[in-house]
Amino acid sequence: MVTGGEPMIAPEIVPLTERLRGLGWHITIETAGTVVQPVACDLMSISPKLANSTPNGRWAAQHDRLRIQPEVLLELMGRYPYQLKFVIEKPDDLDEVRALIGTLGRIAAA
Repeated sequence: MVTGGEPMIAPEIVPLTERLRGLGWHITIETAGTVVQPVACDLMSISPKLANSTPNGRWAAQHDRLRIQPEVLLELMGRYPYQLKFVIEKPDDLDEVRALIGTLGRIAAA
């Protein structure tokens, strides 16, 4: 499992995954789904950040603006075997998950 703050922005993520592939390891990458890299990956564990993840303070507006990238999500989902996972804090978060899945379906169908 390659994880961290956001492994897809790590400068050496591509060569790291290629080396792991060369060792014959199963590679899962846990990502927020905001960046695409041509990594070696057996399972992309995509965890889009819901509104409940927006911090207070200086970076809140930028985080909220960038936390969901539908085109990137669809590219990752089309390129790799994947799973979607969400951090649910309250029942209303499920509405946001349903809306995101609906948006992804509409974009993919277009």
